[in-house]
Amino acid sequence: MRLQRGQVGIETMAIVGFMLLMMLPLIYLLLARGGMFNEQTAVAKADETAASLTAMADQVGKMGPGSKVVVQLEVPGGIMRSYAVDKEFGFSLQTSAGRTDVVHMSRFILSMDANTANGLTTPGTHYVLVESMGTLPEETVSISSTLS
Repeated sequence: MRLQRGQVGIETMAIVGFMLLMMLPLIYLLLARGGMFNEQTAVAKADETAASLTAMADQVGKMGPGSKVVVQLEVPGGIMRSYAVDKEFGFSLQTSAGRTDVVHMSRFILSMDANTANGLTTPGTHYVLVESMGTLPEETVSISSTLS
């Protein structure tokens, strides 16, 4: 009788081990898909942030020189750099597929200092001052950091 109990225990362990072995590929696929989901979420958040910032820059630019507003931005993780060149604002993100750029256009020329550009690469909540400067047709909208 004792031999049969031991045999049943070994068979049970073998069955459980075989089931775990069969589940390893499924666990791997779920973990790999989870990483892709996080990347897609970061890209979507970066797109939303860039869209809200350029929309606010357009509104401030339309109000004319001297108008300004402070904007609260939620910056996701994974951003390598942020930039404002001519009439475009963008983020560069590092993903598994390589570098991904998220770019939004403004109706006004955008300018941003290096400290603000570097600050917008750290994840979290940032408060940014958007200010209209200059006169038409070369009106510029300045983007600068405030305290986070």
